[in-house]
Amino acid sequence: VVGLLLKFAPAIVDGIGSFVLRINEGKEAPQKVESISLVTAPMLKADYAATDSARIDISGKASSQNGTVELYSEGELLEKTKLTEQDFEFNDIRLNDGQNSFTAKLIVGDKESSLSDELIILKTDEKISIEELSPSDGQEFKKGDERIEVKGKTNALNKVTVNGFRAIVDEDGNFSYMLQLKDGDNEIKVEAVSPAGKKDEKTIHVKFTP
Repeated sequence: VVGLLLKFAPAIVDGIGSFVLRINEGKEAPQKVESISLVTAPMLKADYAATDSARIDISGKASSQNGTVELYSEGELLEKTKLTEQDFEFNDIRLNDGQNSFTAKLIVGDKESSLSDELIILKTDEKISIEELSPSDGQEFKKGDERIEVKGKTNALNKVTVNGFRAIVDEDGNFSYMLQLKDGDNEIKVEAVSPAGKKDEKTIHVKFTP
């Protein structure tokens, strides 16, 4: 019996191997699952938040150096640019008067990101000026008037400082600041800065005699 087993063992092993191969041939090979990468929204930026220019450049950075970035304003497609690197720029974008809102999305293949965070840019043609400034240049103050009110009028959106200190500006553009005088000559520098970065400055001198 042992001799018979030894004689037919190779054939039995070959038969079992062929049977296993035929079973495996009938099975499908495991499918390779391709991971889907998320496409994140690009980031937008500009050199300023307000301007009196009619057109500006908007730049940004994407999460990929491939694909296309689309620029939108109020839901309307304005421009698109094909990426060769992560940094991108849209040039000569027209601004409407008042507030302008921009968003962007990144498209890579058949995938696209959500819209980016809003970039808000204010276009203002308001003239920058300081008017009705008080006290008047050369005015004199005596004991009891060591602390005076510096006031005037400008555009309500302007930031006003008096000798570098922030003044209060109300909704009508009236500004005021309480200033402590020193003995003798006092220089008072009033500066107004518009949201677009334009400046107006006036300097007066008053005298305090204790």
